[in-house]
Amino acid sequence: SSDVCSSDLRLDHFVAHHRQGDIVAIIGSDERLRAVESTLDAYAAAWALTRHLMETRKPQFVEYLRLQATKQPLEEDTAAGRLDDFGRIFGTTAEAIEQEVVKSAARLQTRLRGR
Repeated sequence: SSDVCSSDLRLDHFVAHHRQGDIVAIIGSDERLRAVESTLDAYAAAWALTRHLMETRKPQFVEYLRLQATKQPLEEDTAAGRLDDFGRIFGTTAEAIEQEVVKSAARLQTRLRGR
């Protein structure tokens, strides 16, 4: 299906272009999602993070989304505040979650290539 195909493309892009710190950067700020030169990489990282959190930490992810929904539109959080919120809800650092996401994406890519 086209959904599987587009998911495969996002996964491939993430695995091929991920640089350590990409996920931490998008948790701490929207800047990489807004900047033309980094939009594709940031979007792929956001997709990989979301997929991983939905599969492995769904209750905390829902709680995190609820927290984000309480914030005022266009309210600027500091990077430190955003990373603190993330760490408090998920019980670990954004850096640790990023390592999990990278490993999970590589495993998924290997599994999909074998189908």
